[in-house]
Amino acid sequence: MNDSLVEGLRSALQAHCSAERVRALEAGAPLPLWQQLAPLGYADAFMDEAQGGSGLDLAAGFEIGFVLGLHACPLPLLETALARALLAAAGVPRPDQPMVVCDAVAAPGGALALPQTPGLQLASHALVQHGGHWHLLALAGLALRAGDYRPRLSGALDGLVLDRALARFPALHTAAALTAPLQAAEMAGTLSAVLAMTLAYAQDRRQFGRPIGHFQALQMEVSALAEQVAYAGMAARLGCSGSVTAPSVLQALNAKLACGDAAGRAVAIAHAVHGAIGITEEYALSIHARRLHEWRATGATAGQCAQALGRALLQETVPVLAFVRERLGP
Repeated sequence: MNDSLVEGLRSALQAHCSAERVRALEAGAPLPLWQQLAPLGYADAFMDEAQGGSGLDLAAGFEIGFVLGLHACPLPLLETALARALLAAAGVPRPDQPMVVCDAVAAPGGALALPQTPGLQLASHALVQHGGHWHLLALAGLALRAGDYRPRLSGALDGLVLDRALARFPALHTAAALTAPLQAAEMAGTLSAVLAMTLAYAQDRRQFGRPIGHFQALQMEVSALAEQVAYAGMAARLGCSGSVTAPSVLQALNAKLACGDAAGRAVAIAHAVHGAIGITEEYALSIHARRLHEWRATGATAGQCAQALGRALLQETVPVLAFVRERLGP
């Protein structure tokens, strides 16, 4: 972890993004979290220096995303940084408020829609990919549906009208491909937080006169959880390769697939260790668990990642192990 890169972000999140404040924001409280984080410059992290940004690559994006996940930051900060980089490269003026990046999907009757998107209700604009082009849409006044996992923060949009776009320019990649490594980085940080919480609870909770973490059966469960967290962290770091606007797509999708698989297993183990307290609103585990499940279900899903990787493998003439080493490795 590059501490110098994220020191300011970590300090700000520790001060302004406690579990209590995240719950308040999820409940609809108008907390000024964006105003507190925006001056740090991370929303401009991926823009070229000539355009006023920091010119950071995806490897640095992993460091930022990991810290955001570790502290359960509810804002689409990395998505905003990605959107700003794409807009700056196209010469399009950049909004000052949070943005999301997503692909339009077909709705019943032939209309277009925005799928469930993390942080949609916190964003002022959406950068939407459809038909090989990006479309910048203002979200003010649109009737957004509540999010499945965070009803007041995330959401979806029926009846998408791309003719209302403020700007339109070519897209070289889908939104799912570009957001996959960023989501994987945040998932890796969130999983690390889940592991830390589980280890602490296993030492604090006592049964039969000693901490439950001293029982062998529980130790095996926590060891399995640690394996999943390490697996996700390694996959996410490998997936954050190249430029944020031109990633190694197969590595990015493999990272999202691996993190989604690890998240499902890790959350189940964490809840098994915590028992009933793990699902209570007062306990922070539920915040992390909902975020992980939301990431699994949005953007590049497990099925989409697996299909893309499978198609790429079938187009190769090399053995599977060679494909993994050459296309998915460092």
